[in-house]
Amino acid sequence: MELAYQRLSAALAEVESEAEVLQKTRPPFLFLQPKVTRSTFTSRMLNAEESLVALSNGVEKLERLRPILHAWVEDELETYLRATHEGYVTGLATHRFPEDWERFGRRFAMRVQRLTEFLHSLRNALTRVASSAVVAENAATADVLARTAKVGAAVDAEVVFLNHLADVQRRARSLGSESLERQPALSCEAHVYGLRTLSAGEAVRALADFAAMFQVQSQQVRGVIVSEGNLAVAGEGRSSRGFVLPQWEALRKLVRLDLDPDTTEKLAADTEKLLGGNV
Repeated sequence: MELAYQRLSAALAEVESEAEVLQKTRPPFLFLQPKVTRSTFTSRMLNAEESLVALSNGVEKLERLRPILHAWVEDELETYLRATHEGYVTGLATHRFPEDWERFGRRFAMRVQRLTEFLHSLRNALTRVASSAVVAENAATADVLARTAKVGAAVDAEVVFLNHLADVQRRARSLGSESLERQPALSCEAHVYGLRTLSAGEAVRALADFAAMFQVQSQQVRGVIVSEGNLAVAGEGRSSRGFVLPQWEALRKLVRLDLDPDTTEKLAADTEKLLGGNV
């Protein structure tokens, strides 16, 4: 993505320069020039303008994709390292990597916000059907409920990881390490799926109760994450402030070595297709 952006930006700058030079060579009183001269100049200008539009659109598209792809890769790498890298998990549990703790707080808050939005959409879907209709038997409400439950599972996973850090912290037993208490499970996925067997009217009321409880409990969990993150202390060197981003930089360097520059345009197109729903 970065290489594609650099290549398109360089090509755009070159074409802009060529178009500027071409405009300066416009024959005086063009309409009085021979037909061949007029046609040649008009054709060259048209080609330059078409190239400028195409390249500008490409650069603009990549500029839209870059922050989306950045956030997506960062999130996926975070999830991967949590599951596979014991040193990263232990470092978080023993109050290292303040940047990663900050991202943990942002990540949790974003998942809470997303679930809150999905709960609102689910409520709207439930109010559009007969109050006596069973939620699971209505295609529209069942689909929204399934997607909401999936988002709820992502919130649950954050609390599961926080509690895992609490367990690791106790096993580490380092000085001042036992500051993190296990948090009650939010059980968002289970609460949402529990609405399946209810009527739409019952589900609306149960959903309101859950939403109110979720708001309070999620704020409490968020406060715990922030408080624990405030205890994180960085040592010397860039890698001590955070673990994830240095890993990403190392990964990007390896990818650059293996990337064929001639495939960057296709890579950009494939990336846009992958992220199409978010652009």
